[in-house]
Amino acid sequence: MTHGEYLTEMGKKIRIERRAKKLTLHKVAIRCNVDIHTICYIERGKTNPHLLILKSIADVLKVDVKDFL
Repeated sequence: MTHGEYLTEMGKKIRIERRAKKLTLHKVAIRCNVDIHTICYIERGKTNPHLLILKSIADVLKVDVKDFL
């Protein structure tokens, strides 16, 4: 699996979890204290998120960060 494919798969997992929790991109971004575009780029696999941002997203979604890996 390439780096791009890995990021895309991770983003899909985040998006699925966010939608299951019925949270908008905006709500997750606010709770993570990041720009909405950051969450959008992560979900689309367009950026490699910093570990602390990934941990923050996991905390907001109430899952373990390893669930995204």
